[in-house]
Amino acid sequence: MKTQPINFWGPRSVSYWLTALAAVSIIFLGLRFIVAPATGAEGFGIPLAPTKEAMAYGWIKGIRDIFAGLVVLLFLIPRKP
Repeated sequence: MKTQPINFWGPRSVSYWLTALAAVSIIFLGLRFIVAPATGAEGFGIPLAPTKEAMAYGWIKGIRDIFAGLVVLLFLIPRKP
């Protein structure tokens, strides 16, 4: 009985690179919220008041976005068959 080889999803796939692009975009949004919270919020469509509490929201959102993007990038690391 012959077994079929398992095709692994990887760098030769278009969807691999689209996923990588989405992850990098999420990281970029997070960095924008950390570096310039007010600008990042306006670009995202959420006006941000210049108060300490609102800036803390921007930083927290930035950290969350960076972490989410890194998690997706970690899943893109190819496994050895």
